[in-house]
Amino acid sequence: MDLQYDHQTVIYALEACHTEDGKDLIAVGGERSVEVFAVTDTACIPVVSFNIGSRVTALAWSPRTSSPSVSDSWNIELVAADMDLRLWHLRQQPDLPEDKLSFGGGLTGHRDKIVGISFAGGRDSDESERYVGTISADDRQLMVWDLEARVDAPVQEMESTSASPPAAARNPSFMSYSFQHPLVSIQSHTGTSKIFLVADCRGTIFLVDWLEIMDGPQPYQPGGPDTLQLYDPHALAESSRGRGGQFTGSVAWHKNNQNEVAAVYGSRFSLWDTNCVRGGKPSASGNTFVDGGNRIRWCPTMDEYFAISSQSPSKGAIVEIHDSRYHGTQPHTICVKPRPHIIRDFDFISLPGLSPRIAVAVGRSVIIFPMGESDPEQ
Repeated sequence: MDLQYDHQTVIYALEACHTEDGKDLIAVGGERSVEVFAVTDTACIPVVSFNIGSRVTALAWSPRTSSPSVSDSWNIELVAADMDLRLWHLRQQPDLPEDKLSFGGGLTGHRDKIVGISFAGGRDSDESERYVGTISADDRQLMVWDLEARVDAPVQEMESTSASPPAAARNPSFMSYSFQHPLVSIQSHTGTSKIFLVADCRGTIFLVDWLEIMDGPQPYQPGGPDTLQLYDPHALAESSRGRGGQFTGSVAWHKNNQNEVAAVYGSRFSLWDTNCVRGGKPSASGNTFVDGGNRIRWCPTMDEYFAISSQSPSKGAIVEIHDSRYHGTQPHTICVKPRPHIIRDFDFISLPGLSPRIAVAVGRSVIIFPMGESDPEQ
C-alpha cells in the first residue's frame, strides 16, 4: 500500500530516522519549517513541527531520538540547516515546550549554503550525541560542532518557549578543516565514533579523523586528518576536462558494513570495499541516469541493495534500485511521478515486520512505497 504525506510548501530535504527506537520517523524540510511524522503500515501521522522561518537545506537525526510509538518518554531531536546559513538544534519531548536553538550564522559558521549534516558515529557513545559535522560547498569547510560546549559569541537568533540561559552562553563551539575543492556529502557510521566520510565535487572521498580537528583549525594538507582517501576515476577525469557537474555528487556509507562505500557522480556510480583499498580506486562501477544521479542511499535491511534518484526532470521523478552483487545488470526502475516532476530527496525506511520502503520527496508531497513495486502512479 502506498502512502502520501503532504507538506504546506515544496520539500527540499528529507531524512528518515534510523535509530533503534525511531525507525518509523521521517523529517522533512520546506520553505519555513521542519516537520516530523511517523509512518505506520497504513498512515502517516504528524508528530511535531518546528518553524525556523527559512528554507531548509539539510537535516540530521540525533542518536538520542525515540518515537512516541516506542516510548511514553519519547524524544524528537535533530539538527537542521537553512538558507540563511544558520544551524538549528531542534528538540521536542512530551509535556515540555519545544526547544529551538539557532547557531552558526554570520561570522561564527559557514559562509555558503550548508549541504550536509551528520552527527558523529559510534553506538551509544558520548561523541555520537554531542558532536555534529557540517559541510558547505563553496567555502570548502568541514566544521565539527560541540553541542555541549559553549563560547561567548552571540547567537544569530534563538527561539524557545522554555526558560533558557542567555544566548551567548548557548552558542556551541566548533573547529574546522579546509579542503581544496567544494564539498557535496558527509556521512558517519555507528561502527566508529571518530570518522566522518566527506566527499568533494571532483570525485575524492575522505575518511576524516575529526578528533584531530578538535585540536584546532587546520588547512588541507596531504596526510592530515584524512586517514584514507578514495577516488572516482571517472569523476576526476570529467572534472579535469571541465565536464563535471558543479557541486554535484552523493556518497553513502553502508549502515551495516563499515567497509562498504557507494557514490554517484554524473552518470556513473562506484562502489568501494575499504578492506581492499586498491590505491583508492573503486572495486566496481556502473551506469546510472544519462542526465546524472542526484542522491544515493543504501538499503539498511537488505544489505546488497542501493538506490539512486534522478537529477533531471526530463523523464520524471525516477528511482533506480541496484543490486551491488550484479552491478553490471539493468536496475529496477520506479517512476514515482511523470515529467516535469523531480525528486528533491529520498530515503529508505524499515518498519518492523514489513519489507523495505522508500520515501520520496516530490513537490509538496512525500510518497512512500515498497522497494520492489512498480510505478506508484499506476
